[in-house]
Amino acid sequence: MGAEIPKSVVEEWLRSHGWSPERDIGDQADRLIAERVEDSTRQGHPLRPSEASVRFLHSFGGLDLAYPETPEIRWIVDPTVGYEGDAAEFAEFSEDLGRPLFPVGGETSEAGFLLMDDLGRCFYQHWSGRYYVGEDAWGAFAKRLRGTLMQDAEDFYV
Repeated sequence: MGAEIPKSVVEEWLRSHGWSPERDIGDQADRLIAERVEDSTRQGHPLRPSEASVRFLHSFGGLDLAYPETPEIRWIVDPTVGYEGDAAEFAEFSEDLGRPLFPVGGETSEAGFLLMDDLGRCFYQHWSGRYYVGEDAWGAFAKRLRGTLMQDAEDFYV
């Protein structure tokens, strides 16, 4: 496929997992977001969803996206995926970036988390570090499908 994956290939992959351009899970997305906000507040580090993360979760929320080359690794689009204490780590990451972050899902491989900032950029937090995934959801999907190395998020710190 080369260095770039066409948007049509990304769209085909998403459609094969139940997505469509008009998809909106509505109240279900709102409930998941509210649950995540409540949990992060309980943890003492309130996370606030941006308009970009709300739009993303309305369109892609609830999808279980298996990667074609490694189907045992999946991107679960659910902001409630996490563990006790994760809100503090996300808040610290947000502070380092100088932008608010909100979790939009996790990967089944080694508990990696996908977060979106208020500009719609996607980042990945993993035990091995923090990474920049893409300028927007489409870029993030393409990069994860390609399996290419992600850029170190430190390049985006303020």
